[in-house]
This record gives sequence, structure tokens and C-alpha cells, in this order.
Amino acid sequence: MATYNPGHAVSIACGISTEIAQGQSENYQALKSRNQSAVFSSVRLVSRNWLWRIQARQELTEELWSPLLVDISTEWTGIKNVTFKTSLSRNYRMPTLNDLNWRPGGNPDLVPEEGWTIEAGIHYKSIGEKISLSSSLTAYKRNIDQWIMWMPPVKGVSDYWSPINITKVNSRGIETRGSLEYKVNQWIFDINTGLDLTWSTFESALQQFQIEEGEQLFYVPVENLMTGMSIHFQHWSGYYNHHWFGESSGINDRIKAANIGSAGLSVDFDGHRFGQSVFVQADNIWNVPYRIIERRPMPGRSFTLGVKFSIF
Repeated sequence: MATYNPGHAVSIACGISTEIAQGQSENYQALKSRNQSAVFSSVRLVSRNWLWRIQARQELTEELWSPLLVDISTEWTGIKNVTFKTSLSRNYRMPTLNDLNWRPGGNPDLVPEEGWTIEAGIHYKSIGEKISLSSSLTAYKRNIDQWIMWMPPVKGVSDYWSPINITKVNSRGIETRGSLEYKVNQWIFDINTGLDLTWSTFESALQQFQIEEGEQLFYVPVENLMTGMSIHFQHWSGYYNHHWFGESSGINDRIKAANIGSAGLSVDFDGHRFGQSVFVQADNIWNVPYRIIERRPMPGRSFTLGVKFSIF
């Protein structure tokens, strides 16, 4: 890191990575592998109330070069307890080995997804001796070309579920988060909540699948509401989380809205050289029959009991 003056600092990092992905399955004709390498760099600049980050990445998959992937973000903290954030990034995703090679249905002619994402948000955080507050509001917009989606068989088009490239998908949304922490004696109470509103739509009609321009993507509900509370006392802690999601479109049927809850309780035991905790948790505590994909029931109420060990 190089420091120019007390109010300015800059840091630069760069690197090279490489990985080999292999897949073998009864649904592959043979062992499939793929080499992917990347070179990347990032610059971080702090100037008084401003923080800038610029990142760049170039990928080589087999013999295919990605476009230059850039991510530019900035933060401004000129108001006490408040941070304004913005970012612009380029998106790129290769088809998976399953997308390309699964039999039946894999599509070797798929091309990578490409697009751009822009987002902006405001964050507030205040920490006190007894009460701490934090909240955030973020809006984003993402345009993706050649979105990869598995589609059902259609007479005269395909005999199996198969992935295709959709010309364009437009996603935009709002995300809000809030939390309140209250401390009294040895008790800590924490309440958090969040709301996501997501509109992800087909930007071109797919007549063979009876999809019109502007329709919401399958299995993507517009509304998601999360809330929860946790309590800590000495070595004991417990929590309850609740998730409500709205209706969404399925390929065959509508996916109904549902309320899902989970809860847990744990106790910690600390030693000189190691620690351990015993916990129990319950998922789908209200035993709600729900679906994320039509005709595929999700698990009912379930319990997990466990012990965790840690060495200091």
C-alpha cells in the first residue's frame, strides 16, 4: 500500500488463477473436463469520505476468451452513520458441464450469458451502549443476454427437458434490511427483518413455450419477506426465523405463497484449550406443505441435534 497524504491511500492487487472441472456420470457419454484460467487485478482508493474500487478480470475457458469483466464501485460516508453505495459490473457466465453434456437433454450449442448490473443503495448504522440500529435500502437493475434456462419438452421442438439461450432477461428489484439490537445486563435481544421485491421478466416472446414478452420468470416470486429474532443470555442462545414468499409462475402450475418458520436453541461450553456447543434446530417448524417447483413437495417438519467442537 502507498500513502500519498493523511487523507489518501491506494492499494493494488493482482493475480492469476486456474482450475480444472471434471464431470463423470451415467448421463454423460464420457468423462468431461474443462480448463478455466483467469487473470485479475483490483485497485482500492480511499480519499477522505470516498472509497473507490475498480476490479478487472479476463477469463480463458478452453479456447474461448471472455470479454473484459469490470466492476466499479464507490462509497461515500460524508454524513455520520450513513453510507451511500453505487456499483456497475459486467456479468459473464459459462454454461455448466450438465448444461452442455447431460443426456438426454444437454445442449452443446449453448453460448455464455453476458450482461450488466447497476445498483445503488443507502446504509445506516448506529452503535450505542444498549441499542444498536442498522438499515439499508438497495435498488438494482440487471440485463442479461443469452440467459440459460432449462425448458420442458415441446412437440416438434424437443423430446426432453433441455437448456436454451433466451435472447434477453431483464431483472430489477428493491432490497431492504433492518435490525435492532438491545443489550440489558447479560441479555442481548436482536430483531431483524428484510423485504425483497424482484421483477425478472422475459424481454422477448417464446411462442413455442407460450411465453409472452414481459412475463415473470418461472419460480421467481416478486415478494420475499424475512423476519427473525434471537436471544442470548450468558452461554445460551435461541432464535426464530420466518420466511414468507408470494406466488410465482411454474411451467405447469402456479406455485402458491407459503409461510415457513425455523427455530433453534444452543448452549456453549468453553474450556482452556477447546470449546463445544450443543444445539437443536427445527426446520419448517409449522409443518407447512409447500413447493418451490410444482409437483415437487418440500420436506415437512424436521429436527437436527448436534455437537460442535472447536480448538483454540
